[in-house]
Amino acid sequence: MARTTSDSRAPSRARSGVPPHDGQNRSHAPPTSQPHDALMKWVFKQARHAEGLLRALLDPRAAALTDWSSLRVEDGSHVDPELTHRHSDLVLSARMFEQRVYFYTLVEHQRTEEPRMPLRMGHYMLRLWDKLARETDSRSRAASDKGRESSGARGCLPPILPVVLYNGVGPWTAPSAFEDLVSVPTEAVQDFSPHVPRFRLRMVDLSGGRMEGLVESMLTALARAAFWCMSVAFQDERMEREIARIKATLDEVAATSEASVALAALMRYLGATHPAMPASTLRKIVMEALGPEAQEVMVDIFEDIRDRGQREGRQRGLQEGQHEGRVKALTELLVRRYGSLPRGAKARLRDADEATLSRWTLRVLDATRLEDVFEEPAAEKPRRTARAAPRREPATPKAASPSRAPR
Repeated sequence: MARTTSDSRAPSRARSGVPPHDGQNRSHAPPTSQPHDALMKWVFKQARHAEGLLRALLDPRAAALTDWSSLRVEDGSHVDPELTHRHSDLVLSARMFEQRVYFYTLVEHQRTEEPRMPLRMGHYMLRLWDKLARETDSRSRAASDKGRESSGARGCLPPILPVVLYNGVGPWTAPSAFEDLVSVPTEAVQDFSPHVPRFRLRMVDLSGGRMEGLVESMLTALARAAFWCMSVAFQDERMEREIARIKATLDEVAATSEASVALAALMRYLGATHPAMPASTLRKIVMEALGPEAQEVMVDIFEDIRDRGQREGRQRGLQEGQHEGRVKALTELLVRRYGSLPRGAKARLRDADEATLSRWTLRVLDATRLEDVFEEPAAEKPRRTARAAPRREPATPKAASPSRAPR
């Protein structure tokens, strides 16, 4: 579709139905175990930001035909479990042209291109279509059981727009159309071309800080900031050099009612994707790039992060201290009853969890040997029922041979 700039503004909070976020709503910020996936889904599972993303992707004519009140985030992921380190996905849908259409967004985590990305996306699209077909069939059967006619064309599938968010070290150069992956001999093009699947990926290239494939003005400020953070992930020098470019965007985020939780989410993402950078350096870089209002919000965020880290550290220290105390007490009890402990027993005590230590402590009361304390009772094997010997029928006496018959 042709990319043109629109005068439409990013969707308003009132129209999106997204509840406001206050500074205390910290629990909604994304975790950092998989930072790209967490940030992407946390931002765009909120309807206001999801609407902005789709408006940035769609041609203005298609956007005008979309019923934005019907926008929803679909449940589930279609990414192969072994590839979650490389891909994450988000499925949005809305009513358009009197039917529901789907937007399958795949986030490419790696810094290198996947040469067969259209094939990978084709797998995921087929899984989504299969899921939608089963749901449609289930609704049709339910309607038929109640004597009603199901809505929708029988056997038809909804359209899916495949979107790939790429964040590599350079621009995307690999094929983005499925037919470009299939090598057909020149002499056989006329015979085979009609039978080769044809679809093209909608590429959003974030490499080098660009946002190709999007109308950037349609995105909310938080979405723009999130995409920039993704574009500089694990590139400390670039992050420090280019952060001034998004000063106005960060100030815009700071002026919203979701400022605290949004900026905290961005800071956690930056911390997770720049692990070699000291926290004090990251704080200095970010604070110098912000305006006064954003700095005021960020001070509270850094204090909250520091306080949370101190609380977690104290809690971790308390738990470790309690565990060491239990190990020491049980060790003294075992030495008093059984004498000096072998090295292996000491190692087992040191590595045991709380439940195991409790179990061993109770066994000291009855165990006559040290080995009995550590020995786990074997699980009872199910008794095998003896089979009755097969019943043998009495042999049928053979008839006398005519040649041997008595005279």
